[in-house]
Amino acid sequence: KKIAENIVTELGSDAIDKIIENPDCLLGIKGLNDKKIATLVETIKENYGMEQIIVGLNQYGFGNQLAFSIYQFYKEETLSVINENPYRLVEDIEGVGFKKADALAEKIGISADSSQRIRAALVHELFQSCLNTGNTYMEARQLLEVSLTTLESSRPVEIPPSAVADEVIRLSEEGVIIQEGTKLYEKSLYFSEVWITTSINRL
Repeated sequence: KKIAENIVTELGSDAIDKIIENPDCLLGIKGLNDKKIATLVETIKENYGMEQIIVGLNQYGFGNQLAFSIYQFYKEETLSVINENPYRLVEDIEGVGFKKADALAEKIGISADSSQRIRAALVHELFQSCLNTGNTYMEARQLLEVSLTTLESSRPVEIPPSAVADEVIRLSEEGVIIQEGTKLYEKSLYFSEVWITTSINRL
């Protein structure tokens, strides 16, 4: 840690870029000998892509530990995934809730009434409710109400209930959620339940 502080003091916050460009810039820094310099430069070059992504995630407000977890999941595609659909983090990464992903989405310009945001809230609330209650479905009216609450508590923008209802229909048509009457199922739970029922009948 002390040597790292010496490097940053000497080279500044863009120390990694300077080391990649010219490893000789490390010569003369207190605590570093030729062997340590060689090891440091080799390690930085091996992990340069990861370092850049971690720094990018830090700028989005993620701490190092969570940033590393995100990188481990998406690897080199991390920043492109986040810029394309930050709401994927909610389902893929433990420790990222809807509000955190939504704050990130707002930073990169996703509007409060975007279909992407509404869909993310619906899928998130359906899955979380099933986990919390032990059920495999929610009633459509209940999902509509809790999703509206989540959307409007995360950002102070009123969302028309009809816009949320329209996204429920689209998600159902696309097979992202499964609808039976007024019951809405999270897809993986629905097919798990069907498989269990089929297996029991077969036995």
